[in-house]
Amino acid sequence: MISLLLQIVSAAGAFMILAAYFGLHTKRFTRQSFSYLLLNFIGSLMLLVVAVFMRQFGFILLEASWVIITLYGFRSSPDSP
Repeated sequence: MISLLLQIVSAAGAFMILAAYFGLHTKRFTRQSFSYLLLNFIGSLMLLVVAVFMRQFGFILLEASWVIITLYGFRSSPDSP
């Protein structure tokens, strides 16, 4: 049961990151838009949780970096709340 939950969380996180990427390339988002940053942040945080649970160091490094970089992006976003 926990394995299925991890698969669902990781798929949802990956979908969010891909949706942000798609939105960026179709010009629905800019790199500084709040929606783009929020999708990236939540998606990468979900994947980070799965990576920590599965003890995947490389994946933890990648997703933690993605979260930190996205947090930095929020600081420079003109439409952040």
